[in-house]
Amino acid sequence: MGVRQLERRLGLGARTLIYHFPQECALVTTQYRAYRADQARKRREQGCNEVRLETLKLHVEGTNPSANKVASKLSDPGVMRTREGLDAWHTARRELGLES
Repeated sequence: MGVRQLERRLGLGARTLIYHFPQECALVTTQYRAYRADQARKRREQGCNEVRLETLKLHVEGTNPSANKVASKLSDPGVMRTREGLDAWHTARRELGLES
């Protein structure tokens, strides 16, 4: 939880905690940023794994695993608009011999 969220939850005014506890707030902020970065990394990894699996499934079904077809099968089609998602898709296609 971030400092602002803590203040709201405790019913405090804005910047009250920062004014009274600057070092502790800096620590909370650092931990919160690390947590958010870790969660983002996990979401990216999960999305890339899903792209790879859907690409392989479409190929096994005898369908060309185009970017649009793979995206339509994903829980979050926006993954295909990211660098990591496209890299995972190209890697899977190379493994299948569909790209050089």
